Amino acid sequence: MRDDRMHDIIDFWSGVPGSFQIHPRDGKVLARAKNQFRLESGPNPYFGPLRSAKVFVLYLSPGFRDDYDLSFFQLESGQSYLFSQREGNACLPSSADHERTYTWWSARVRQFGVDPDSVRDGVAFLNIGAYRSKSFNDWPLLAALPSSRAMLDWAQSSLFRRAELGECVVVCLRSARHWGLSVQEVPFGEALFAPPVGMSGFMHNGPARALVGAAVRRALSK
Repeated sequence: MRDDRMHDIIDFWSGVPGSFQIHPRDGKVLARAKNQFRLESGPNPYFGPLRSAKVFVLYLSPGFRDDYDLSFFQLESGQSYLFSQREGNACLPSSADHERTYTWWSARVRQFGVDPDSVRDGVAFLNIGAYRSKSFNDWPLLAALPSSRAMLDWAQSSLFRRAELGECVVVCLRSARHWGLSVQEVPFGEALFAPPVGMSGFMHNGPARALVGAAVRRALSK
């Protein structure tokens, strides 16, 4: 079933050129409040086929990997990549598209019991914070940045409802409380999961991991 409000978060980012370091609506907050974001590496609020994904994986913010992320954003191809991801149609990046991002997301998806390369067109990753940092310490800004509020509003008002009805699968692997969820072994409704996880977003062994894996595989097989 199509999410009639899917356009909310995509429209929020639509039209922001690939060369822009921030969303224009975040400008005043970022200028007023000291932060540790590496804005020169570009915004990455979500990646993967947001418009058509069957599985959505929730995280806090994109990490920062020193010179790689800086040099990647300086390239026209890097800016085009980030822009295409924000349009919501692109598959999860391959190793050729963005080697380090591929290594990162494929390791997280593999714990669902699927082959990463076969599900690039069915899984999307979402971040509350759009901006990279080596270690996230800017918690108060999640409530102040319009981009973070837009993501949370869409997730809580639309995406989570769909997951509770079983229309998609949502798996929170980081910062559940900031997404408005409590960590528990069973889903909210049909398929809204916030399982116990480690700091890097790998699920603990146990009943929740088995339930999540089964739900993800079922959704991706449809």
